Amino acid sequence: MGTLVIALLAALAVSTVSLIGVATLSLSGDRQKKVIHLLLSLAAGAMLGNAFFHLLPHSLESTKHEQPAIVQIVQSTGHDHGNIAVFAIVLAGFMTLYCLDLALLTRGHKDNQCVKPLGILVLLSDGLENFLDGIVIGAAFLVSIPAGISTTIAIFLHEVPMELGDYAVLRHSGFSRRNALLLNFASAMVNLLGVTLAFTLGSTLPGFTSIATPFSAGAILYLAATGLLPQIRMQGTGWQKASYLSMTLLGVAVMALVLLLE
Repeated sequence: MGTLVIALLAALAVSTVSLIGVATLSLSGDRQKKVIHLLLSLAAGAMLGNAFFHLLPHSLESTKHEQPAIVQIVQSTGHDHGNIAVFAIVLAGFMTLYCLDLALLTRGHKDNQCVKPLGILVLLSDGLENFLDGIVIGAAFLVSIPAGISTTIAIFLHEVPMELGDYAVLRHSGFSRRNALLLNFASAMVNLLGVTLAFTLGSTLPGFTSIATPFSAGAILYLAATGLLPQIRMQGTGWQKASYLSMTLLGVAVMALVLLLE
């Protein structure tokens, strides 16, 4: 029970990163718009780096130790390639977000909503990833407290650029400053459920993370490739576009540097 409490406190500490958007509250007008575009660029890079440097490698590695049903199906066809199953799940995550996006866009046109579907998709995707982060934190603490602490530090650093970008996306999507902060924090708190699930079920659900992780990667790739990058490329001219590209590359670089802590 003591280890569970420590793990939950660690997850709560990670959740507080979601409030980092409060640092932009003093900005207004054109300056805030420029900062938001820079943060959107940072978010796109962080999402791409997170998918390619973290989620996908972990997904490929997990198939060596776990055998979810989809991997067994692929192997039953005579192809002993767990990687095919992983990329199939990535595609499923990508297409699921595409379907949700279309559904939200359709509803938005009918209801004349002022909140863009991208913001809702970010909350859903971020909630899923935070849930997975909670499972990772819980599983690490089940191994040992030092392993849990080091994992928490890595995830904390990983979340800083992600949460800054998420807040920017929510503001860009039409949420008020207050609602963007509160919803982002609520999404972050989902990691507590992940920790609880990891401690409660342990290894009784073999293959769960090996499916959820690549699915999350596909969802994140959809957000970056179709939600953020197309909007960023239409903003600014000359040096502004260069600055947006630089921030995207910075987001990728930060995710690459986090690898040193794993």
